This record gives sequence, structure tokens and C-alpha cells, in this order.
Amino acid sequence: MPIVNIHTRHLPASVAQIGQLIATAASQDDRVWPHENWPRMHLDRPIQVGAIGGHGPIHYRVVTYWPQECVRFEFTSGSVGWHELQLQATSEHSCLLTHTIQTQPSWQFRIAWLLVIRHMHDALIEDLFDKLEAQFHDLEQPKRWNAYVKLLRMAHGGSASRRYI
Repeated sequence: MPIVNIHTRHLPASVAQIGQLIATAASQDDRVWPHENWPRMHLDRPIQVGAIGGHGPIHYRVVTYWPQECVRFEFTSGSVGWHELQLQATSEHSCLLTHTIQTQPSWQFRIAWLLVIRHMHDALIEDLFDKLEAQFHDLEQPKRWNAYVKLLRMAHGGSASRRYI
């Protein structure tokens, strides 16, 4: 049985503006990844098809990159599948950003997903969306980590408190 996980956020910026930020992912000037609170994303070269990298224990390679439209990463360890960021214009000055994971995991990965990865992943993606949104206006209500995420972070040697992005 596959795992499918989808997050969406309407952002107060154009597809071009968000696409330019996504292009900085894993660079020295990374303006999209919430590295303030999570292990840095790394790639062996600028974001482009063929780039290899990951974050924390998750490893992947870029298999699709259409600037200002879509970037898809294929997992190279732990499970068969992919995750992607997709942009869709909703007006001249706003867009919908969607992050999707679709994977056919091993039973070990499925257990890890249910107990740990899903919760940490969901918090990370909401932090990523907050970081993007905060670059265009003050966030009235940043997403909060739930108690389970705080507990998991402490158990893995991280902080239970979120640094403002």
C-alpha cells in the first residue's frame, strides 16, 4: 500500500517569485529550506536534473526540474518513490504551492513513517511554507509544532523549541 502525503499553501507571491526562491535550495544562500530548525538540505550541485543529495537520513536525486513550475526528487534509499514541490498561479500576485510525497515503502520504512517520519516531515514542510510566506509579509500565525514533534526532536538530540524563521 503506497504512502501519499500532500501539503498545500496559498502564498502571497507570484510563481516567478517563489520559483526564484526554490532555485536557491541547498545553496549557500538557501532561502527556502528551514535550516534554522532542521538538518540542512544538501545537493552535489545547484538544483537541476541529476543533482544528488538529501537532508538528514533521507537521500534523493532531482529527476524533474521545471523552474517556476515543479521540482521532483526521487528517493534513493529507504523506499521507492518521490516527493515534489509544484507551483500553480492563482493570480498575478499569488500562487498555490503543493508538496507531495508518493512512495511504495518497505515495511521497515512504513513503521518508521507511522511512528516518526510523518510527524517530523509534516512539521518540516509547514516550516518551509512559513519561511517562504514570511519573506513576503509578516506571518500572523506561524504553524506550531505539536507535543509529539517536540518529544521526537528532543529524543533525536534536537531542540523542542522553534526558532522563528
